[in-house]
Amino acid sequence: MKKKCLAIGIILLFVGIAIIPSSSGTIEKQSSPTSRGHWLYVGGSGPGNYTRVQDAINDTNDGDTVYIFHDSSPYYEKLVINTSIALIGEDRHSTIINGTGPNNYVIEATVHNVVISEVTVEHNPGSGGMKAEECRICNTTIRNCDTGIIAMGQDIIDNNEIYNCTTYGISGTTNSNIIRQNTISNCGWCGIIFYIGSHNVIEQNIITHNGDGIGFLYPYNNRISNNVITSNRWNGVMDSVYHSGNTYSNNTITDNEECGLYIRGDTATVINNSIRFNHEYGVLVDLSNSCIYHNNFIGNTINAYDKGSSNSWDNGYPSGGNFWDDYNGTDENGDGIGDSPYLIPGGTNKDRYPLMHPLNKPPHPPTITGPASGNAKTTYTYTFTTMDPDGDNVSYFVDWGDNTASGWLGPYPSDVEQSASHSWSKKGTYTIRIKAKDTWGAESDWGTLGVHMPLSYEPPHSRFFEWLFERFPNAFPILRYLLGYEKPPIN
Repeated sequence: MKKKCLAIGIILLFVGIAIIPSSSGTIEKQSSPTSRGHWLYVGGSGPGNYTRVQDAINDTNDGDTVYIFHDSSPYYEKLVINTSIALIGEDRHSTIINGTGPNNYVIEATVHNVVISEVTVEHNPGSGGMKAEECRICNTTIRNCDTGIIAMGQDIIDNNEIYNCTTYGISGTTNSNIIRQNTISNCGWCGIIFYIGSHNVIEQNIITHNGDGIGFLYPYNNRISNNVITSNRWNGVMDSVYHSGNTYSNNTITDNEECGLYIRGDTATVINNSIRFNHEYGVLVDLSNSCIYHNNFIGNTINAYDKGSSNSWDNGYPSGGNFWDDYNGTDENGDGIGDSPYLIPGGTNKDRYPLMHPLNKPPHPPTITGPASGNAKTTYTYTFTTMDPDGDNVSYFVDWGDNTASGWLGPYPSDVEQSASHSWSKKGTYTIRIKAKDTWGAESDWGTLGVHMPLSYEPPHSRFFEWLFERFPNAFPILRYLLGYEKPPIN
Protein backbone atom coordinates (compact mmCIF):
# COMPACT_ATOMS: atom_id res chain seq x y z
CA MET A 1 0.00 0.00 0.00
CA LYS A 2 2.84 2.39 0.82
CA LYS A 3 4.49 1.68 -2.54
CA LYS A 4 1.25 2.45 -4.41
CA CYS A 5 0.68 5.68 -2.51
CA LEU A 6 4.23 6.73 -3.34
CA ALA A 7 3.64 5.81 -6.98
CA ILE A 8 0.46 7.89 -7.13
CA GLY A 9 2.31 10.84 -5.66
CA ILE A 10 5.05 10.52 -8.25
CA ILE A 11 2.63 10.39 -11.13
CA LEU A 12 0.67 13.40 -9.88
CA LEU A 13 3.94 15.30 -9.76
CA PHE A 14 4.64 14.36 -13.39
CA VAL A 15 1.18 15.50 -14.40
CA GLY A 16 1.64 18.78 -12.58
CA ILE A 17 4.82 19.65 -14.48
CA ALA A 18 3.25 18.70 -17.84
CA ILE A 19 5.47 15.75 -18.62
CA ILE A 20 2.48 13.94 -20.11
CA PRO A 21 0.87 15.34 -23.27
CA SER A 22 -2.81 14.95 -24.06
CA SER A 23 -4.08 11.44 -24.87
CA SER A 24 -5.52 12.02 -28.36
CA GLY A 25 -2.65 11.35 -30.73
CA THR A 26 -0.20 13.79 -29.14
CA ILE A 27 3.34 12.57 -28.61
CA GLU A 28 6.17 14.91 -27.80
CA LYS A 29 8.98 14.82 -30.37
CA GLN A 30 11.86 13.14 -28.62
CA SER A 31 14.62 10.59 -28.95
CA SER A 32 15.05 7.45 -26.89
CA PRO A 33 17.77 4.78 -26.74
CA THR A 34 15.60 2.45 -28.85
CA SER A 35 14.49 4.97 -31.49
CA ARG A 36 16.12 6.10 -34.70
CA GLY A 37 17.22 9.73 -34.38
CA HIS A 38 14.48 12.34 -34.06
CA TRP A 39 10.80 11.46 -34.40
CA LEU A 40 8.50 13.45 -36.67
CA TYR A 41 4.74 12.87 -36.43
CA VAL A 42 2.05 12.97 -39.09
CA GLY A 43 -1.63 13.21 -38.20
CA GLY A 44 -2.87 13.11 -34.64
CA SER A 45 -3.37 16.27 -32.60
CA GLY A 46 0.08 17.00 -31.26
CA PRO A 47 1.50 20.52 -31.52
CA GLY A 48 3.51 20.83 -34.70
CA ASN A 49 2.41 17.48 -36.17
CA TYR A 50 2.48 17.35 -39.96
CA THR A 51 -0.60 16.88 -42.08
CA ARG A 52 1.24 15.44 -45.11
CA VAL A 53 3.66 12.52 -44.91
CA GLN A 54 5.94 13.89 -47.64
CA ASP A 55 6.36 17.17 -45.76
CA ALA A 56 7.64 15.25 -42.74
CA ILE A 57 9.98 13.16 -44.92
CA ASN A 58 11.38 16.32 -46.47
CA ASP A 59 12.38 17.58 -43.02
CA THR A 60 14.26 14.42 -41.98
CA ASN A 61 17.92 13.62 -41.68
CA ASP A 62 19.53 10.18 -41.86
CA GLY A 63 18.52 8.10 -38.85
CA ASP A 64 15.22 9.90 -38.13
CA THR A 65 11.80 8.28 -37.81
CA VAL A 66 8.52 9.43 -39.35
CA TYR A 67 5.56 8.10 -37.38
CA ILE A 68 2.13 8.22 -39.05
CA PHE A 69 -1.07 8.26 -36.98
CA HIS A 70 -3.97 6.37 -38.52
CA ASP A 71 -6.68 8.87 -37.56
CA SER A 72 -6.10 10.97 -40.69
CA SER A 73 -6.01 8.01 -43.09
CA PRO A 74 -6.09 7.58 -45.95
CA TYR A 75 -3.21 9.85 -46.92
CA TYR A 76 -3.60 10.58 -50.64
CA GLU A 77 0.08 10.90 -51.48
CA LYS A 78 2.97 9.39 -53.40
CA LEU A 79 6.11 9.39 -51.32
CA VAL A 80 9.78 9.71 -52.27
CA ILE A 81 12.20 8.88 -49.45
CA ASN A 82 15.65 10.34 -50.01
CA THR A 83 17.06 10.03 -46.49
CA SER A 84 17.85 6.84 -44.57
CA ILE A 85 14.87 6.89 -42.21
CA ALA A 86 12.25 4.63 -40.68
CA LEU A 87 8.69 5.20 -41.91
CA ILE A 88 6.32 3.62 -39.39
CA GLY A 89 2.53 3.59 -39.26
CA GLU A 90 0.48 3.40 -36.10
CA ASP A 91 -1.35 0.30 -37.35
CA ARG A 92 -0.70 -1.60 -40.58
CA HIS A 93 -4.39 -2.12 -41.31
CA SER A 94 -5.64 1.40 -40.69
CA THR A 95 -2.62 3.59 -41.56
CA ILE A 96 -3.24 3.86 -45.30
CA ILE A 97 -1.18 5.52 -48.04
CA ASN A 98 -3.42 5.79 -51.10
CA GLY A 99 -1.53 6.50 -54.31
CA THR A 100 -4.50 6.91 -56.65
CA GLY A 101 -3.38 7.47 -60.24
CA PRO A 102 -0.83 5.75 -62.52
CA ASN A 103 2.34 7.65 -61.64
CA ASN A 104 5.50 5.79 -60.57
CA TYR A 105 5.27 4.24 -57.09
CA VAL A 106 3.24 4.91 -53.97
CA ILE A 107 6.49 4.77 -51.94
CA GLU A 108 9.92 4.92 -53.57
CA ALA A 109 13.10 4.78 -51.51
CA THR A 110 15.92 6.37 -53.50
CA VAL A 111 18.57 5.71 -50.82
CA HIS A 112 19.69 2.66 -48.84
CA ASN A 113 18.89 1.67 -45.24
CA VAL A 114 15.25 2.76 -45.23
CA VAL A 115 12.77 0.82 -43.07
CA ILE A 116 9.07 0.84 -44.00
CA SER A 117 6.59 -0.89 -41.69
CA GLU A 118 3.05 -0.93 -40.30
CA VAL A 119 1.32 0.79 -43.24
CA THR A 120 -1.09 -0.19 -46.00
CA VAL A 121 -0.21 0.87 -49.54
CA GLU A 122 -3.08 0.76 -52.03
CA HIS A 123 -4.77 1.90 -55.21
CA ASN A 124 -2.04 2.52 -57.71
CA PRO A 125 -3.32 0.75 -60.85
CA GLY A 126 -0.76 0.73 -63.63
CA SER A 127 2.16 1.47 -61.28
CA GLY A 128 4.04 -0.05 -58.38
CA GLY A 129 3.38 -0.12 -54.67
CA MET A 130 6.93 0.18 -53.33
CA LYS A 131 10.43 0.28 -54.82
CA ALA A 132 13.58 -0.05 -52.74
CA GLU A 133 17.23 -1.13 -52.73
CA GLU A 134 19.15 -2.32 -49.66
CA CYS A 135 16.12 -1.51 -47.51
CA ARG A 136 13.68 -3.41 -45.31
CA ILE A 137 9.94 -3.62 -45.94
CA CYS A 138 8.11 -5.46 -43.15
CA ASN A 139 4.68 -5.81 -41.57
CA THR A 140 2.90 -3.94 -44.37
CA THR A 141 -0.14 -4.57 -46.56
CA ILE A 142 0.08 -3.84 -50.30
CA ARG A 143 -2.99 -4.15 -52.48
CA ASN A 144 -4.56 -3.05 -55.75
CA CYS A 145 -1.32 -1.92 -57.38
CA ASP A 146 0.37 -3.09 -60.58
CA THR A 147 3.38 -4.69 -58.87
CA GLY A 148 3.39 -4.78 -55.08
CA ILE A 149 7.14 -4.47 -54.37
CA ILE A 150 10.06 -3.97 -56.75
CA ALA A 151 13.18 -5.36 -55.03
CA MET A 152 16.32 -3.77 -56.46
CA GLY A 153 18.92 -5.77 -54.53
CA GLN A 154 19.82 -6.74 -50.95
CA ASP A 155 16.34 -5.91 -49.73
CA ILE A 156 14.73 -7.69 -46.78
CA ILE A 157 11.02 -8.17 -47.46
CA ASP A 158 9.32 -9.98 -44.60
CA ASN A 159 5.93 -10.44 -42.96
CA ASN A 160 3.98 -8.53 -45.59
CA GLU A 161 0.56 -9.22 -47.06
CA ILE A 162 0.39 -8.57 -50.82
CA TYR A 163 -2.75 -9.17 -52.84
CA ASN A 164 -4.86 -8.09 -55.82
CA CYS A 165 -1.90 -6.73 -57.78
CA THR A 166 -2.55 -6.81 -61.51
CA THR A 167 0.92 -8.04 -62.58
CA TYR A 168 3.25 -9.28 -59.82
CA GLY A 169 3.29 -9.46 -56.05
CA ILE A 170 7.08 -9.05 -55.78
CA SER A 171 9.40 -8.41 -58.73
CA GLY A 172 13.18 -8.69 -58.40
CA THR A 173 15.92 -7.79 -60.84
CA THR A 174 19.15 -8.18 -58.84
CA ASN A 175 20.96 -10.22 -56.20
CA SER A 176 20.84 -11.18 -52.54
CA ASN A 177 17.27 -10.25 -51.62
CA ILE A 178 15.59 -12.02 -48.71
CA ILE A 179 11.86 -12.62 -49.19
CA ARG A 180 10.51 -14.31 -46.09
CA GLN A 181 7.17 -15.04 -44.38
CA ASN A 182 4.98 -13.07 -46.76
CA THR A 183 1.49 -13.96 -47.93
CA ILE A 184 1.04 -13.25 -51.64
CA SER A 185 -2.29 -13.92 -53.33
CA ASN A 186 -4.49 -13.05 -56.28
CA CYS A 187 -1.78 -11.36 -58.34
CA GLY A 188 -2.33 -11.48 -62.09
CA TRP A 189 0.83 -12.92 -63.61
CA CYS A 190 3.02 -14.14 -60.77
CA GLY A 191 3.30 -14.02 -57.00
CA ILE A 192 7.10 -13.63 -57.03
CA ILE A 193 9.18 -13.19 -60.17
CA PHE A 194 12.90 -12.63 -60.76
CA TYR A 195 14.06 -11.65 -64.22
CA ILE A 196 17.79 -11.83 -63.40
CA GLY A 197 19.86 -12.15 -60.25
CA SER A 198 21.41 -14.75 -57.98
CA HIS A 199 21.69 -15.73 -54.33
CA ASN A 200 18.16 -14.63 -53.51
CA VAL A 201 16.42 -16.38 -50.61
CA ILE A 202 12.69 -17.09 -50.89
CA GLU A 203 11.46 -18.92 -47.81
CA GLN A 204 8.46 -19.49 -45.55
CA ASN A 205 6.02 -17.64 -47.81
CA ILE A 206 2.42 -18.56 -48.61
CA ILE A 207 1.86 -18.06 -52.35
CA THR A 208 -1.63 -18.80 -53.59
CA HIS A 209 -4.19 -17.99 -56.31
CA ASN A 210 -1.78 -16.11 -58.57
CA GLY A 211 -0.94 -16.78 -62.24
CA ASP A 212 2.35 -18.61 -61.56
CA GLY A 213 3.37 -18.92 -57.91
CA ILE A 214 7.11 -18.25 -58.39
CA GLY A 215 8.78 -17.48 -61.71
CA PHE A 216 12.42 -17.17 -62.81
CA LEU A 217 13.52 -16.02 -66.23
CA TYR A 218 17.35 -16.06 -66.10
CA PRO A 219 18.31 -16.09 -62.38
CA TYR A 220 20.59 -18.78 -60.97
CA ASN A 221 21.82 -20.07 -57.59
CA ASN A 222 18.74 -19.01 -55.65
CA ARG A 223 17.33 -20.83 -52.62
CA ILE A 224 13.60 -21.55 -52.45
CA SER A 225 12.61 -23.37 -49.25
CA ASN A 226 9.77 -24.01 -46.81
CA ASN A 227 7.16 -22.21 -48.91
CA VAL A 228 3.53 -23.18 -49.39
CA ILE A 229 2.78 -22.78 -53.11
CA THR A 230 -0.80 -23.72 -53.79
CA SER A 231 -3.83 -23.22 -56.03
CA ASN A 232 -2.13 -21.03 -58.63
CA ARG A 233 -3.76 -20.77 -62.06
CA TRP A 234 -0.74 -21.99 -64.04
CA ASN A 235 2.42 -23.37 -62.43
CA GLY A 236 3.46 -23.50 -58.82
CA VAL A 237 7.04 -22.71 -59.87
CA MET A 238 8.38 -21.81 -63.34
CA ASP A 239 12.15 -22.30 -63.21
CA SER A 240 14.83 -20.45 -65.21
CA VAL A 241 15.10 -20.76 -68.99
CA TYR A 242 18.83 -21.59 -69.08
CA HIS A 243 21.27 -22.63 -66.33
CA SER A 244 19.44 -22.32 -63.06
CA GLY A 245 21.38 -23.89 -60.20
CA ASN A 246 18.33 -23.07 -58.09
CA THR A 247 17.64 -25.25 -55.04
CA TYR A 248 14.07 -26.15 -54.05
CA SER A 249 13.75 -27.78 -50.64
CA ASN A 250 11.04 -28.48 -48.08
CA ASN A 251 8.31 -26.74 -50.09
CA THR A 252 4.67 -27.78 -50.25
CA ILE A 253 3.62 -27.48 -53.90
CA THR A 254 0.01 -28.49 -54.32
CA ASP A 255 -3.18 -28.09 -56.36
CA ASN A 256 -1.73 -25.89 -59.11
CA GLU A 257 -3.61 -25.96 -62.41
CA GLU A 258 -0.65 -26.92 -64.63
CA CYS A 259 2.72 -28.03 -63.19
CA GLY A 260 3.77 -28.10 -59.60
CA LEU A 261 7.35 -27.38 -60.73
CA TYR A 262 8.37 -26.71 -64.33
CA ILE A 263 12.17 -26.92 -64.73
CA ARG A 264 13.14 -25.30 -68.02
CA GLY A 265 16.90 -24.98 -67.41
CA ASP A 266 19.50 -27.40 -66.05
CA THR A 267 21.31 -28.05 -62.76
CA ALA A 268 18.32 -27.48 -60.52
CA THR A 269 18.20 -29.38 -57.21
CA VAL A 270 14.79 -30.53 -55.94
CA ILE A 271 14.82 -32.30 -52.55
CA ASN A 272 12.46 -32.91 -49.63
CA ASN A 273 9.39 -31.33 -51.24
CA SER A 274 5.77 -32.41 -51.01
CA ILE A 275 4.41 -32.27 -54.58
CA ARG A 276 0.73 -33.16 -54.49
CA PHE A 277 -2.47 -32.99 -56.50
CA ASN A 278 -1.19 -30.75 -59.30
CA HIS A 279 -3.52 -30.96 -62.27
CA GLU A 280 -1.10 -31.72 -65.12
CA TYR A 281 2.39 -32.64 -63.85
CA GLY A 282 4.01 -32.79 -60.46
CA VAL A 283 7.39 -31.99 -62.04
CA LEU A 284 8.03 -31.31 -65.73
CA VAL A 285 11.71 -31.23 -66.80
CA ASP A 286 12.85 -29.84 -70.16
CA LEU A 287 16.67 -30.03 -69.95
CA SER A 288 19.36 -32.03 -68.14
CA ASN A 289 21.69 -32.29 -65.15
CA SER A 290 19.09 -31.72 -62.42
CA CYS A 291 18.92 -33.75 -59.19
CA ILE A 292 15.45 -34.67 -57.94
CA TYR A 293 15.16 -36.94 -54.90
CA HIS A 294 13.53 -37.39 -51.47
CA ASN A 295 10.27 -35.83 -52.66
CA ASN A 296 6.74 -37.11 -52.19
CA PHE A 297 4.74 -37.33 -55.43
CA ILE A 298 1.11 -37.87 -54.50
CA GLY A 299 -2.10 -37.41 -56.45
CA ASN A 300 -0.70 -35.49 -59.43
CA THR A 301 -2.33 -36.28 -62.77
CA ILE A 302 1.15 -37.26 -64.04
CA ASN A 303 3.68 -37.33 -61.22
CA ALA A 304 6.69 -36.48 -63.40
CA TYR A 305 7.66 -36.04 -67.04
CA ASP A 306 11.32 -35.82 -68.08
CA LYS A 307 12.39 -34.67 -71.55
CA GLY A 308 16.08 -34.49 -70.61
CA SER A 309 18.81 -37.11 -70.91
CA SER A 310 20.93 -36.95 -67.75
CA ASN A 311 18.71 -35.96 -64.84
CA SER A 312 19.11 -37.88 -61.59
CA TRP A 313 15.97 -39.04 -59.78
CA ASP A 314 17.60 -40.71 -56.76
CA ASN A 315 20.48 -40.26 -54.31
CA GLY A 316 21.86 -43.76 -54.63
CA TYR A 317 21.44 -46.66 -52.24
CA PRO A 318 20.54 -46.73 -49.38
CA SER A 319 19.55 -43.03 -49.36
CA GLY A 320 16.96 -43.72 -52.04
CA GLY A 321 14.93 -41.71 -54.48
CA ASN A 322 11.37 -40.40 -54.27
CA PHE A 323 8.04 -41.71 -53.07
CA TRP A 324 5.62 -42.29 -55.97
CA ASP A 325 2.02 -43.03 -55.13
CA ASP A 326 1.61 -44.92 -58.43
CA TYR A 327 4.63 -47.19 -57.95
CA ASN A 328 3.58 -50.85 -58.05
CA GLY A 329 6.85 -52.59 -57.19
CA THR A 330 7.65 -54.77 -54.20
CA ASP A 331 10.17 -54.62 -51.34
CA GLU A 332 11.17 -58.21 -50.66
CA ASN A 333 14.01 -57.44 -48.22
CA GLY A 334 12.06 -54.77 -46.29
CA ASP A 335 14.67 -52.04 -46.60
CA GLY A 336 12.10 -49.43 -47.62
CA ILE A 337 13.44 -49.30 -51.19
CA GLY A 338 11.53 -50.73 -54.14
CA ASP A 339 13.10 -53.76 -55.82
CA SER A 340 12.51 -52.40 -59.33
CA PRO A 341 13.06 -48.88 -60.72
CA TYR A 342 10.30 -46.33 -61.27
CA LEU A 343 10.34 -45.31 -64.94
CA ILE A 344 9.97 -41.58 -65.54
CA PRO A 345 7.66 -40.85 -68.51
CA GLY A 346 9.05 -38.77 -71.37
CA GLY A 347 12.44 -40.44 -71.93
CA THR A 348 14.77 -43.08 -70.54
CA ASN A 349 15.44 -41.72 -67.05
CA LYS A 350 14.33 -43.62 -63.96
CA ASP A 351 14.30 -43.52 -60.19
CA ARG A 352 16.49 -46.54 -59.42
CA TYR A 353 15.59 -46.67 -55.73
CA PRO A 354 11.98 -45.58 -55.26
CA LEU A 355 10.83 -45.21 -51.67
CA MET A 356 8.08 -47.51 -50.45
CA HIS A 357 6.67 -45.02 -47.94
CA PRO A 358 6.18 -41.25 -47.99
CA LEU A 359 8.76 -39.06 -46.32
CA ASN A 360 6.96 -37.46 -43.41
CA LYS A 361 7.74 -33.86 -42.53
CA PRO A 362 6.75 -32.25 -39.21
CA PRO A 363 4.27 -29.36 -39.16
CA HIS A 364 5.58 -25.81 -39.26
CA PRO A 365 5.87 -24.03 -35.88
CA PRO A 366 2.37 -22.72 -35.06
CA THR A 367 1.57 -19.01 -35.08
CA ILE A 368 -0.36 -17.56 -32.13
CA THR A 369 -2.46 -14.41 -32.01
CA GLY A 370 -4.32 -12.88 -29.10
CA PRO A 371 -4.00 -10.26 -26.35
CA ALA A 372 -0.41 -9.60 -25.30
CA SER A 373 -1.47 -7.90 -22.07
CA GLY A 374 -4.41 -7.86 -19.72
CA ASN A 375 -5.49 -8.55 -16.17
CA ALA A 376 -4.95 -11.66 -14.12
CA LYS A 377 -8.09 -13.69 -13.28
CA THR A 378 -9.61 -12.64 -16.62
CA THR A 379 -10.12 -15.20 -19.40
CA TYR A 380 -8.57 -14.47 -22.81
CA THR A 381 -8.89 -16.38 -26.09
CA TYR A 382 -5.93 -17.15 -28.35
CA THR A 383 -6.03 -18.46 -31.91
CA PHE A 384 -3.37 -20.60 -33.51
CA THR A 385 -2.70 -22.35 -36.78
CA THR A 386 -0.02 -24.29 -38.60
CA MET A 387 0.63 -25.81 -42.01
CA ASP A 388 1.59 -29.46 -42.31
CA PRO A 389 3.79 -29.91 -45.42
CA ASP A 390 2.21 -33.30 -46.13
CA GLY A 391 -1.35 -32.12 -45.62
CA ASP A 392 -1.84 -34.31 -42.52
CA ASN A 393 -4.24 -33.44 -39.74
CA VAL A 394 -2.58 -31.85 -36.71
CA SER A 395 -3.03 -31.71 -32.94
CA TYR A 396 -1.89 -28.84 -30.72
CA PHE A 397 -0.29 -28.74 -27.28
CA VAL A 398 -0.47 -25.41 -25.43
CA ASP A 399 1.82 -24.61 -22.49
CA TRP A 400 0.39 -21.49 -20.87
CA GLY A 401 3.60 -20.61 -19.03
CA ASP A 402 2.12 -20.88 -15.52
CA ASN A 403 2.73 -24.60 -14.98
CA THR A 404 -0.53 -25.51 -16.70
CA ALA A 405 -1.06 -26.99 -20.16
CA SER A 406 -3.92 -27.96 -22.41
CA GLY A 407 -2.87 -31.48 -23.28
CA TRP A 408 -3.11 -32.48 -26.94
CA LEU A 409 -6.08 -30.83 -28.66
CA GLY A 410 -7.40 -32.24 -31.92
CA PRO A 411 -6.72 -33.57 -34.45
CA TYR A 412 -7.77 -30.73 -36.75
CA PRO A 413 -7.26 -30.04 -40.47
CA SER A 414 -3.96 -28.42 -41.38
CA ASP A 415 -4.00 -24.65 -41.93
CA VAL A 416 -7.36 -24.11 -40.22
CA GLU A 417 -7.44 -21.70 -37.27
CA GLN A 418 -8.24 -23.15 -33.85
CA SER A 419 -8.59 -21.41 -30.48
CA ALA A 420 -8.26 -21.98 -26.75
CA SER A 421 -8.92 -19.80 -23.72
CA HIS A 422 -7.02 -19.30 -20.47
CA SER A 423 -6.76 -17.07 -17.42
CA TRP A 424 -3.71 -16.50 -15.24
CA SER A 425 -4.33 -16.49 -11.49
CA LYS A 426 -1.42 -14.21 -10.61
CA LYS A 427 0.06 -11.09 -12.12
CA GLY A 428 3.27 -11.58 -14.06
CA THR A 429 4.88 -12.02 -17.45
CA TYR A 430 4.29 -15.37 -19.13
CA THR A 431 5.34 -17.07 -22.35
CA ILE A 432 2.69 -19.10 -24.15
CA ARG A 433 4.30 -21.98 -26.04
CA ILE A 434 2.48 -24.12 -28.57
CA LYS A 435 3.57 -27.03 -30.72
CA ALA A 436 1.83 -29.14 -33.34
CA LYS A 437 1.94 -32.89 -34.02
CA ASP A 438 0.80 -34.62 -37.20
CA THR A 439 -1.05 -37.93 -37.41
CA TRP A 440 2.27 -39.79 -37.77
CA GLY A 441 3.63 -38.34 -34.54
CA ALA A 442 6.06 -35.81 -36.05
CA GLU A 443 6.20 -32.71 -33.83
CA SER A 444 6.92 -29.12 -34.80
CA ASP A 445 9.18 -26.65 -33.04
CA TRP A 446 7.52 -24.38 -30.49
CA GLY A 447 5.69 -21.22 -31.46
CA THR A 448 5.68 -18.58 -28.71
CA LEU A 449 3.86 -15.45 -27.59
CA GLY A 450 4.78 -13.31 -24.58
CA VAL A 451 1.93 -11.97 -22.44
CA HIS A 452 1.87 -9.62 -19.46
CA MET A 453 -0.85 -9.83 -16.84
CA PRO A 454 -0.09 -6.97 -14.49
CA LEU A 455 -2.97 -6.95 -11.99
CA SER A 456 -5.18 -9.43 -10.21
CA TYR A 457 -7.77 -6.68 -9.72
CA GLU A 458 -8.34 -3.31 -11.33
CA PRO A 459 -8.37 -0.31 -8.97
CA PRO A 460 -9.63 2.97 -10.43
CA HIS A 461 -6.19 4.23 -11.35
CA SER A 462 -4.96 1.03 -13.10
CA ARG A 463 -6.28 1.90 -16.56
CA PHE A 464 -4.44 5.21 -16.40
CA PHE A 465 -1.14 3.50 -15.54
CA GLU A 466 -1.59 0.97 -18.34
CA TRP A 467 -2.27 3.78 -20.83
CA LEU A 468 0.78 5.68 -19.56
CA PHE A 469 3.16 2.72 -19.84
CA GLU A 470 1.90 1.78 -23.29
CA ARG A 471 2.30 5.35 -24.53
CA PHE A 472 5.82 5.70 -23.08
CA PRO A 473 7.35 2.20 -23.25
CA ASN A 474 10.83 3.27 -22.13
CA ALA A 475 9.84 5.76 -19.44
CA PHE A 476 9.11 5.58 -15.68
CA PRO A 477 11.21 2.50 -14.73
CA ILE A 478 10.94 3.23 -10.99
CA LEU A 479 7.18 3.71 -11.22
CA ARG A 480 6.83 0.45 -13.15
CA TYR A 481 8.74 -1.36 -10.41
CA LEU A 482 6.74 0.21 -7.58
CA LEU A 483 3.48 -0.90 -9.19
CA GLY A 484 4.76 -4.38 -9.91
CA TYR A 485 4.73 -4.11 -13.71
CA GLU A 486 8.44 -4.93 -14.05
CA LYS A 487 11.35 -6.35 -12.12
CA PRO A 488 13.63 -3.77 -10.44
CA PRO A 489 16.12 -2.17 -12.85
CA ILE A 490 19.61 -3.68 -12.83
CA ASN A 491 22.53 -1.26 -12.88
